[in-house]
Amino acid sequence: MSKRRLRMRQIKEILRLRYQLNRTQREIANASGIARSTVKDYLSRAKAAGIQWPLPDEMSNEQLNGLLFPVVDRKQNDRKQTLPHWPTIHKELKRKSVTLQVLWEEYKRGHPNGYQYSWFALLYRRWAKSQDVWMPQVHKAGEKAFVDYSGLRVPIWSADTRDVLYQAEIFVSVLGASDLIFCYATQTQKIVDWIQAHQQLVIYYQGVPELIVPDNLKAAVNKPNRYEPTCQVTYEEWAQHNGCAIMPARAYRPRDKAKAEKGVQLVQQRVLAPMRNQRFTSLEQLNAQLMILLEQLNNRHSKVYGCSRWALFNSVERDALKPLPQVPYELALWQQQRVNGGYHLCIQQHHYSVPHRYVHKKVDVRVTAKCIEVFYQDERITCHQRDDTPGAYTTHETHRPEAHRQQTLWHAKQLLSWADNIGPATQQLIQQLFGEPKRHLYQKERSALGILRLSRAYSESQLEQACQKAIAIGTCRYDSIVSILKRHRTLVPSSSTEQPYQTPEHSNVRGAQYYH
Repeated sequence: MSKRRLRMRQIKEILRLRYQLNRTQREIANASGIARSTVKDYLSRAKAAGIQWPLPDEMSNEQLNGLLFPVVDRKQNDRKQTLPHWPTIHKELKRKSVTLQVLWEEYKRGHPNGYQYSWFALLYRRWAKSQDVWMPQVHKAGEKAFVDYSGLRVPIWSADTRDVLYQAEIFVSVLGASDLIFCYATQTQKIVDWIQAHQQLVIYYQGVPELIVPDNLKAAVNKPNRYEPTCQVTYEEWAQHNGCAIMPARAYRPRDKAKAEKGVQLVQQRVLAPMRNQRFTSLEQLNAQLMILLEQLNNRHSKVYGCSRWALFNSVERDALKPLPQVPYELALWQQQRVNGGYHLCIQQHHYSVPHRYVHKKVDVRVTAKCIEVFYQDERITCHQRDDTPGAYTTHETHRPEAHRQQTLWHAKQLLSWADNIGPATQQLIQQLFGEPKRHLYQKERSALGILRLSRAYSESQLEQACQKAIAIGTCRYDSIVSILKRHRTLVPSSSTEQPYQTPEHSNVRGAQYYH
């Protein structure tokens, strides 16, 4: 390992003591607290470089350093020609399960005379350190809140504290200007819990920041992008309702949300660690304990700010936050479906109708606790009151095609009313039809509809006479009535109560006696 070079101030002091005061190497070493061998080495380098004292005024420290430590012009060898491409190495290291050892082995297979692993690793770390340049961030009051989930989870136990039911996630938020921290336990990292944690966040701060800076987790971001990421629809809707915006951090750039990273570390150390031996049987119990320790953390005196986080928040950031909306946000989940051929959508095993012209088209569905809204190309096409009855249908009659609407009109009551308007024989026949015990109601309705529609092909009077004939012969089937109508057998024999035909008396009528 090479020796650390002396500072330029020390080198100049050695030269002054030697050439101006004519001191020995031992005296210089004792006066400056530097080893005698080091003093000897620097004086030898100065003599070899022809350096005189006093130094010229125009000589800079860099020029003096170049004279004392000249760059050796070595011949180009194979090793320099096989220097790895460090940006590619750096990029490959971001992949899962890829290590520097694996990349070095691949490098050696391609360049047998290349660097050994220790020198390969040292050169890479030097290069990576030279690339690690970051810009300090200045956060305005009320501008940003950084959010993330803690890597540590807390188990939720059963009532008898024997079995772990699930591992609770810890949501963490930090305000940019005051560093005020908030944490909240949720069952999962799904969108419902994600939105609930944000609701508790703005309630705790009693205000809304201008920007929320999350990580690129699935509950927040659908499509990560450095410039225009696509956020989850429900998350965007929550932000619009609260009057703020979502600005996800860049992927693989933890310094974009350095506040959140530091907040997570403090929550793990000051909140989660002290209760590591406690067992919680519910999220409510866990959140109550989290709030106690969180208040202790935010009221803790900070040496950096000279006050607590709560004190800094009250003096700097509280008034800068936007007020909370008057109406709390109602959770709405969005999903995309294709309308089936029956012009219905299935939401949690219940079927809701849409206008039939949107059959086989993709629509967006907004599901809330009270209603189901359907959108096509950002235009709302229908809305239903939510009904969680499994397997049932909620249908608007206006959504049906005309033929389907007509079909649904003809039930037993409507068909009997139609028969009554045609005539008593028709009504009697339809009543006999519905009285048949062996046929299903749907079969009876279809037969009755077919019989009554014969009044359009013929006439109501002809149908009435046909029904009289059918009753007389003891049938109420559709095909029998059609046969009667086609063969015009609609005359009914006269009853005994009817008067016989009387021949009128007239001079031109001879009468029956004329023929005897």
